[in-house]
Amino acid sequence: TFLGTDNIKLIGNKVDYVGADAFKFSGIDTALIEDNIGPRHIYSASDAHEDFMQFQGAASSNIVIRGNVFLPETNYYVQGIFLAGDGGHSNIKIEQNVIYTAMLNGIYVADGSTGVSISYNTVLNALSDGRTTHEGVEYQVAWGGLDWLSATVGGTYARHRYDFNRAIEGGET
Repeated sequence: TFLGTDNIKLIGNKVDYVGADAFKFSGIDTALIEDNIGPRHIYSASDAHEDFMQFQGAASSNIVIRGNVFLPETNYYVQGIFLAGDGGHSNIKIEQNVIYTAMLNGIYVADGSTGVSISYNTVLNALSDGRTTHEGVEYQVAWGGLDWLSATVGGTYARHRYDFNRAIEGGET
């Protein structure tokens, strides 16, 4: 956890066997968060709210989040890169990250943030009903006056496959 810290370089770390957020930040000014590997083994309490990278509380600024990988094996219900909190974040660059999650918020930036660039990330959807598989990019962007956000999607991959021959539990078709 990094609270009210300036000039952070969090580079090349591996986190595993956790019960909560892998990386947590609040009120950060100037950070490079690069080439980190998130947990594969996540064992949390039933009421826990987990994130790979979470920015909460005071707004953060001048942040680069690049080249990080989150590929969980034991719990897919963990948000990816999540920037929320008390105020708008500023000058945030999120690029070239790989996120595998069953949550809607693969990458989320709160409304009111400024100078945000999201580019060349891959977000894979871990949800499946036994017949459906999804892979691709998911970004949740609050609609309504997007002057504060520039999102560039490129170098990404998306695929949806459906197996009509596979039965669902309980006979549903």
